[in-house]
Amino acid sequence: MMVRRLGFVLLLTAGTVPTLAAQTSVYGVRGLGFPGRPLTARTRALGGGLGAFDPASPINPAAIAGVTQVTAVAVAASDFRGHEIGGVAVGGLNATRFPLIGIAGRWQRHRIGYALSVAQYTDRSFDITIADTVSLRGTDVAVVDRTISAGGVSDIRGVLAWAPSGRLRFGVAAHAISGSAKLTLSRQFADSAYRSFQRVNEEGVTGLGVSAGVVWAPVSGFQLGLAGRYDTEADIVIDSAAAGTVELPAGVVAGMLLAPHPSLRWATTFIWRSWSDADADLTGRAFDTWELGSGIELGGAESGGSRVPLRLGVRYARLPFAPGDEQAHELDLAVGTGVAFAGRRGLLDFALERAFRDGAGASERAWQVAVSLTVRP
Repeated sequence: MMVRRLGFVLLLTAGTVPTLAAQTSVYGVRGLGFPGRPLTARTRALGGGLGAFDPASPINPAAIAGVTQVTAVAVAASDFRGHEIGGVAVGGLNATRFPLIGIAGRWQRHRIGYALSVAQYTDRSFDITIADTVSLRGTDVAVVDRTISAGGVSDIRGVLAWAPSGRLRFGVAAHAISGSAKLTLSRQFADSAYRSFQRVNEEGVTGLGVSAGVVWAPVSGFQLGLAGRYDTEADIVIDSAAAGTVELPAGVVAGMLLAPHPSLRWATTFIWRSWSDADADLTGRAFDTWELGSGIELGGAESGGSRVPLRLGVRYARLPFAPGDEQAHELDLAVGTGVAFAGRRGLLDFALERAFRDGAGASERAWQVAVSLTVRP
Protein backbone atom coordinates (compact mmCIF):
# COMPACT_ATOMS: atom_id res chain seq x y z
CA MET A 1 0.00 0.00 0.00
CA MET A 2 1.29 3.45 -0.85
CA VAL A 3 1.91 5.70 2.12
CA ARG A 4 0.87 9.02 0.61
CA ARG A 5 0.00 10.50 3.99
CA LEU A 6 3.71 10.57 4.82
CA GLY A 7 4.06 13.23 2.16
CA PHE A 8 1.03 15.43 2.91
CA VAL A 9 3.38 18.29 3.84
CA LEU A 10 4.43 18.46 0.20
CA LEU A 11 0.91 19.41 -0.82
CA LEU A 12 0.98 22.34 1.58
CA THR A 13 4.19 23.70 0.10
CA ALA A 14 3.16 23.45 -3.55
CA GLY A 15 3.40 26.82 -5.24
CA THR A 16 4.62 28.63 -2.12
CA VAL A 17 7.93 29.52 -0.50
CA PRO A 18 7.97 28.07 3.01
CA THR A 19 10.04 29.20 5.97
CA LEU A 20 11.70 26.27 7.72
CA ALA A 21 13.25 26.20 11.18
CA ALA A 22 14.55 23.73 13.78
CA GLN A 23 14.92 20.83 11.38
CA THR A 24 17.99 18.69 10.81
CA SER A 25 18.12 19.66 7.15
CA VAL A 26 15.86 21.06 4.44
CA TYR A 27 16.52 17.73 2.72
CA GLY A 28 14.91 15.87 5.63
CA VAL A 29 11.34 17.16 5.19
CA ARG A 30 10.33 14.61 2.54
CA GLY A 31 10.30 10.84 2.54
CA LEU A 32 11.36 9.14 5.78
CA GLY A 33 13.53 12.09 6.78
CA PHE A 34 17.22 12.84 6.69
CA PRO A 35 19.44 9.73 6.96
CA GLY A 36 21.42 9.60 10.17
CA ARG A 37 25.20 9.36 10.41
CA PRO A 38 25.74 7.08 13.40
CA LEU A 39 29.52 7.41 13.48
CA THR A 40 31.99 8.17 16.24
CA ALA A 41 33.69 11.56 16.20
CA ARG A 42 36.95 9.88 15.18
CA THR A 43 35.34 8.33 12.11
CA ARG A 44 33.50 11.56 11.22
CA ALA A 45 36.79 13.49 11.40
CA LEU A 46 38.14 11.02 8.83
CA GLY A 47 35.24 11.77 6.47
CA GLY A 48 33.60 8.46 7.41
CA GLY A 49 36.60 6.67 5.91
CA LEU A 50 37.08 4.44 8.97
CA GLY A 51 33.42 3.32 8.94
CA ALA A 52 34.07 -0.21 7.64
CA PHE A 53 36.63 -0.86 10.44
CA ASP A 54 35.45 1.14 13.46
CA PRO A 55 33.89 -1.28 16.02
CA ALA A 56 32.05 1.60 17.70
CA SER A 57 30.32 2.72 14.48
CA PRO A 58 27.44 0.37 13.44
CA ILE A 59 28.54 -0.08 9.82
CA ASN A 60 30.36 -3.43 9.61
CA PRO A 61 29.50 -6.05 12.26
CA ALA A 62 32.80 -7.86 11.64
CA ALA A 63 34.68 -4.94 13.23
CA ILE A 64 33.29 -6.01 16.62
CA ALA A 65 35.64 -9.02 16.55
CA GLY A 66 38.50 -6.56 17.06
CA VAL A 67 37.23 -5.42 20.47
CA THR A 68 39.54 -6.73 23.22
CA GLN A 69 37.69 -5.52 26.34
CA VAL A 70 34.33 -4.12 27.40
CA THR A 71 33.90 -0.72 25.75
CA ALA A 72 31.07 1.80 25.96
CA VAL A 73 30.66 4.78 23.64
CA ALA A 74 28.30 7.76 23.44
CA VAL A 75 28.22 10.41 20.71
CA ALA A 76 26.73 13.92 20.78
CA ALA A 77 26.42 16.00 17.61
CA SER A 78 25.39 19.61 17.03
CA ASP A 79 24.91 21.49 13.77
CA PHE A 80 24.53 25.16 12.90
CA ARG A 81 22.82 25.74 9.56
CA GLY A 82 21.50 28.13 7.01
CA HIS A 83 19.71 27.49 3.72
CA GLU A 84 18.24 29.17 0.67
CA ILE A 85 15.07 28.12 -1.18
CA GLY A 86 13.55 30.06 -4.05
CA GLY A 87 15.70 33.09 -3.34
CA VAL A 88 14.67 33.20 0.34
CA ALA A 89 17.60 32.75 2.75
CA VAL A 90 17.22 31.54 6.34
CA GLY A 91 20.05 31.36 8.87
CA GLY A 92 20.67 30.82 12.56
CA LEU A 93 19.29 27.26 12.69
CA ASN A 94 20.77 24.70 15.06
CA ALA A 95 20.06 21.34 16.66
CA THR A 96 21.77 18.94 19.07
CA ARG A 97 21.21 15.19 19.08
CA PHE A 98 22.75 11.94 20.33
CA PRO A 99 23.04 9.80 17.20
CA LEU A 100 24.83 6.81 18.75
CA ILE A 101 25.25 4.94 22.02
CA GLY A 102 26.65 1.45 22.31
CA ILE A 103 28.49 -1.16 24.31
CA ALA A 104 30.75 -3.98 23.09
CA GLY A 105 32.84 -6.73 24.62
CA ARG A 106 34.59 -10.03 23.94
CA TRP A 107 34.58 -13.61 25.17
CA GLN A 108 38.33 -14.04 25.01
CA ARG A 109 38.38 -17.84 25.24
CA HIS A 110 36.20 -18.25 22.15
CA ARG A 111 37.41 -15.16 20.25
CA ILE A 112 33.81 -13.99 20.00
CA GLY A 113 32.83 -10.34 20.20
CA TYR A 114 29.39 -8.98 21.02
CA ALA A 115 27.77 -5.56 20.86
CA LEU A 116 24.51 -3.70 21.35
CA SER A 117 23.92 -0.22 19.96
CA VAL A 118 21.16 2.30 19.38
CA ALA A 119 21.76 4.60 16.41
CA GLN A 120 19.92 7.24 14.45
CA TYR A 121 18.37 5.78 11.27
CA THR A 122 16.56 8.89 10.01
CA ASP A 123 15.51 12.22 11.51
CA ARG A 124 11.97 13.55 10.97
CA SER A 125 12.21 16.88 12.84
CA PHE A 126 11.20 20.07 11.05
CA ASP A 127 9.13 23.23 11.42
CA ILE A 128 7.47 24.74 8.33
CA THR A 129 5.51 28.01 8.22
CA ILE A 130 3.63 29.02 5.05
CA ALA A 131 1.78 32.26 4.33
CA ASP A 132 -0.87 31.83 1.63
CA THR A 133 -4.28 32.97 0.44
CA VAL A 134 -7.32 30.70 0.10
CA SER A 135 -10.74 31.35 -1.37
CA LEU A 136 -13.62 30.94 1.10
CA ARG A 137 -17.18 31.61 -0.12
CA GLY A 138 -15.77 33.57 -3.02
CA THR A 139 -13.57 35.79 -0.82
CA ASP A 140 -9.78 35.63 -0.64
CA VAL A 141 -8.62 35.13 2.94
CA ALA A 142 -4.99 35.23 4.11
CA VAL A 143 -3.90 32.22 6.14
CA VAL A 144 -0.75 31.05 7.91
CA ASP A 145 -0.16 27.28 7.95
CA ARG A 146 2.40 25.72 10.27
CA THR A 147 3.53 22.10 10.24
CA ILE A 148 5.81 20.76 12.99
CA SER A 149 7.33 17.30 13.08
CA ALA A 150 9.32 16.11 16.07
CA GLY A 151 10.88 12.65 16.15
CA GLY A 152 12.77 10.13 14.10
CA VAL A 153 13.61 6.48 13.54
CA SER A 154 16.22 4.50 15.46
CA ASP A 155 18.25 1.41 14.53
CA ILE A 156 18.71 -1.02 17.44
CA ARG A 157 21.48 -3.48 16.60
CA GLY A 158 22.73 -6.67 18.25
CA VAL A 159 26.01 -8.19 16.98
CA LEU A 160 27.99 -11.41 17.27
CA ALA A 161 31.46 -11.52 15.68
CA TRP A 162 34.23 -14.09 15.50
CA ALA A 163 37.97 -13.81 14.85
CA PRO A 164 39.28 -17.26 13.81
CA SER A 165 42.73 -15.73 13.37
CA GLY A 166 44.51 -12.42 13.72
CA ARG A 167 43.96 -11.67 10.04
CA LEU A 168 40.29 -12.57 9.58
CA ARG A 169 37.09 -11.43 11.28
CA PHE A 170 33.43 -12.23 10.63
CA GLY A 171 30.29 -10.69 12.04
CA VAL A 172 26.51 -10.88 11.82
CA ALA A 173 23.89 -8.51 13.23
CA ALA A 174 20.14 -8.26 13.73
CA HIS A 175 18.44 -4.88 13.49
CA ALA A 176 15.15 -3.61 14.93
CA ILE A 177 14.03 -0.38 13.29
CA SER A 178 11.60 1.65 15.34
CA GLY A 179 10.57 5.25 15.83
CA SER A 180 7.83 7.83 15.84
CA ALA A 181 7.18 11.44 14.94
CA LYS A 182 4.54 13.79 16.30
CA LEU A 183 3.02 15.83 13.44
CA THR A 184 1.19 19.04 14.33
CA LEU A 185 -0.68 20.96 11.61
CA SER A 186 -2.27 24.33 12.44
CA ARG A 187 -3.97 27.07 10.40
CA GLN A 188 -4.60 30.67 11.43
CA PHE A 189 -6.90 33.00 9.47
CA ALA A 190 -6.31 36.73 9.04
CA ASP A 191 -10.10 37.20 9.16
CA SER A 192 -11.36 36.78 12.73
CA ALA A 193 -14.67 35.45 11.37
CA TYR A 194 -12.91 32.11 10.86
CA ARG A 195 -11.71 30.02 13.77
CA SER A 196 -8.13 28.74 13.81
CA PHE A 197 -7.66 24.99 14.11
CA GLN A 198 -4.98 22.44 14.92
CA ARG A 199 -4.58 18.75 14.10
CA VAL A 200 -2.09 16.39 15.76
CA ASN A 201 -1.09 12.99 14.36
CA GLU A 202 1.35 10.43 15.72
CA GLU A 203 3.35 8.50 13.10
CA GLY A 204 5.00 5.20 14.01
CA VAL A 205 7.56 3.21 11.99
CA THR A 206 8.71 -0.36 12.63
CA GLY A 207 10.87 -2.76 10.62
CA LEU A 208 13.56 -5.41 10.81
CA GLY A 209 16.95 -5.95 9.19
CA VAL A 210 20.00 -8.20 9.07
CA SER A 211 23.61 -7.49 8.18
CA ALA A 212 26.87 -9.41 7.85
CA GLY A 213 30.46 -8.46 7.20
CA VAL A 214 34.08 -9.47 7.03
CA VAL A 215 37.42 -7.78 7.71
CA TRP A 216 40.55 -9.29 6.17
CA ALA A 217 44.17 -8.28 6.76
CA PRO A 218 46.17 -10.04 4.02
CA VAL A 219 49.43 -8.36 5.10
CA SER A 220 50.54 -6.31 8.07
CA GLY A 221 49.33 -2.71 7.92
CA PHE A 222 46.61 -3.32 5.33
CA GLN A 223 42.97 -4.29 5.82
CA LEU A 224 39.94 -4.75 3.59
CA GLY A 225 36.37 -4.59 4.84
CA LEU A 226 33.12 -5.68 3.22
CA ALA A 227 29.55 -5.73 4.57
CA GLY A 228 26.01 -6.10 3.32
CA ARG A 229 22.65 -5.26 4.86
CA TYR A 230 19.03 -6.05 4.04
CA ASP A 231 16.06 -4.30 5.69
CA THR A 232 12.43 -5.33 5.38
CA GLU A 233 9.47 -3.11 4.63
CA ALA A 234 8.67 -0.55 7.30
CA ASP A 235 5.14 -0.74 8.68
CA ILE A 236 3.63 2.72 9.06
CA VAL A 237 1.04 3.45 11.75
CA ILE A 238 -0.76 6.79 12.08
CA ASP A 239 -2.71 7.30 15.30
CA SER A 240 -2.63 3.54 16.02
CA ALA A 241 -4.13 2.71 12.60
CA ALA A 242 -2.16 0.89 9.90
CA ALA A 243 -1.37 3.33 7.06
CA GLY A 244 0.73 1.16 4.75
CA THR A 245 4.34 0.17 4.21
CA VAL A 246 7.53 1.71 2.87
CA GLU A 247 10.35 -0.31 1.35
CA LEU A 248 13.59 0.17 3.30
CA PRO A 249 16.93 0.07 1.49
CA ALA A 250 19.46 -2.69 1.14
CA GLY A 251 23.08 -1.63 1.44
CA VAL A 252 26.66 -2.56 0.57
CA VAL A 253 29.80 -1.35 2.35
CA ALA A 254 33.41 -1.65 1.14
CA GLY A 255 36.49 -0.22 2.81
CA MET A 256 40.27 -0.09 2.81
CA LEU A 257 42.61 0.73 5.72
CA LEU A 258 46.31 1.34 5.13
CA ALA A 259 48.72 1.85 8.05
CA PRO A 260 52.28 1.81 6.66
CA HIS A 261 53.63 3.35 9.89
CA PRO A 262 52.30 3.47 13.48
CA SER A 263 51.91 7.24 13.16
CA LEU A 264 50.07 7.19 9.81
CA ARG A 265 46.71 5.68 8.92
CA TRP A 266 44.64 6.20 5.75
CA ALA A 267 41.09 4.85 5.59
CA THR A 268 38.44 4.92 2.86
CA THR A 269 34.85 3.60 2.96
CA PHE A 270 32.23 3.39 0.21
CA ILE A 271 28.52 2.86 1.03
CA TRP A 272 25.64 2.25 -1.42
CA ARG A 273 21.95 2.06 -0.42
CA SER A 274 18.89 1.23 -2.54
CA TRP A 275 16.64 4.04 -1.28
CA SER A 276 14.85 4.11 -4.66
CA ASP A 277 12.95 0.99 -3.50
CA ALA A 278 10.73 3.42 -1.56
CA ASP A 279 9.98 5.62 -4.59
CA ALA A 280 6.53 4.14 -5.25
CA ASP A 281 5.50 4.47 -1.59
CA LEU A 282 6.20 8.18 -1.07
CA THR A 283 5.17 11.57 -2.36
CA GLY A 284 8.16 13.14 -4.11
CA ARG A 285 11.11 11.10 -5.29
CA ALA A 286 13.45 8.58 -3.69
CA PHE A 287 16.87 7.83 -5.21
CA ASP A 288 19.57 5.24 -4.68
CA THR A 289 22.44 6.79 -2.76
CA TRP A 290 26.15 6.32 -2.55
CA GLU A 291 28.83 7.99 -0.49
CA LEU A 292 32.60 7.91 -0.48
CA GLY A 293 34.59 9.07 2.53
CA SER A 294 38.33 9.13 3.03
CA GLY A 295 40.64 10.43 5.73
CA ILE A 296 44.17 10.49 7.12
CA GLU A 297 45.13 10.19 10.79
CA LEU A 298 48.54 11.36 11.98
CA GLY A 299 49.92 10.54 15.40
CA GLY A 300 47.94 9.20 18.32
CA ALA A 301 48.77 7.34 21.50
CA GLU A 302 49.72 4.16 19.61
CA SER A 303 52.20 5.91 17.32
CA GLY A 304 55.08 6.38 19.73
CA GLY A 305 55.11 10.05 18.69
CA SER A 306 52.49 12.73 19.27
CA ARG A 307 49.81 11.50 21.65
CA VAL A 308 47.33 14.01 20.22
CA PRO A 309 46.32 12.89 16.72
CA LEU A 310 45.49 15.09 13.77
CA ARG A 311 42.63 13.84 11.58
CA LEU A 312 41.60 15.16 8.19
CA GLY A 313 38.78 13.87 6.00
CA VAL A 314 36.54 14.50 3.01
CA ARG A 315 33.19 12.95 2.07
CA TYR A 316 30.87 13.13 -0.94
CA ALA A 317 27.34 11.74 -0.78
CA ARG A 318 24.13 11.63 -2.82
CA LEU A 319 20.96 12.28 -0.80
CA PRO A 320 17.88 10.02 -1.01
CA PHE A 321 14.81 12.29 -1.08
CA ALA A 322 13.85 15.21 -3.33
CA PRO A 323 10.67 16.97 -4.55
CA GLY A 324 11.45 16.40 -8.24
CA ASP A 325 13.70 14.51 -10.59
CA GLU A 326 16.94 16.19 -9.47
CA GLN A 327 18.93 14.36 -6.81
CA ALA A 328 20.65 16.49 -4.18
CA HIS A 329 24.25 15.94 -3.11
CA GLU A 330 26.49 16.76 -0.16
CA LEU A 331 30.19 17.54 0.29
CA ASP A 332 31.78 17.44 3.77
CA LEU A 333 35.22 18.64 4.82
CA ALA A 334 36.31 17.44 8.25
CA VAL A 335 39.06 17.90 10.84
CA GLY A 336 39.42 16.46 14.31
CA THR A 337 41.55 15.24 17.17
CA GLY A 338 41.27 13.33 20.43
CA VAL A 339 42.73 12.88 23.87
CA ALA A 340 43.14 9.87 26.16
CA PHE A 341 42.81 10.01 29.94
CA ALA A 342 42.66 7.71 33.00
CA GLY A 343 45.43 5.49 31.68
CA ARG A 344 43.71 5.19 28.28
CA ARG A 345 40.56 3.85 29.90
CA GLY A 346 38.81 6.94 28.62
CA LEU A 347 38.94 8.59 25.20
CA LEU A 348 37.45 11.92 24.18
CA ASP A 349 37.32 12.56 20.43
CA PHE A 350 36.26 15.69 18.54
CA ALA A 351 35.25 16.37 14.94
CA LEU A 352 34.43 19.60 13.12
CA GLU A 353 32.77 19.38 9.69
CA ARG A 354 31.73 21.88 7.07
CA ALA A 355 28.82 20.57 4.97
CA PHE A 356 27.74 21.85 1.54
CA ARG A 357 24.36 20.51 0.32
CA ASP A 358 22.89 21.49 -3.04
CA GLY A 359 20.24 20.42 -5.51
CA ALA A 360 16.45 20.02 -5.88
CA GLY A 361 15.87 23.79 -5.78
CA ALA A 362 17.69 24.44 -2.50
CA SER A 363 21.14 24.92 -1.03
CA GLU A 364 22.28 24.45 2.55
CA ARG A 365 25.46 25.18 4.47
CA ALA A 366 26.23 23.79 7.91
CA TRP A 367 28.91 23.57 10.57
CA GLN A 368 28.74 20.25 12.40
CA VAL A 369 30.44 19.41 15.70
CA ALA A 370 30.62 15.87 17.09
CA VAL A 371 32.02 14.65 20.42
CA SER A 372 32.54 10.99 21.39
CA LEU A 373 33.18 9.64 24.86
CA THR A 374 34.63 6.12 24.99
CA VAL A 375 35.05 4.31 28.31
CA ARG A 376 36.88 1.03 28.91
CA PRO A 377 36.20 0.09 32.57
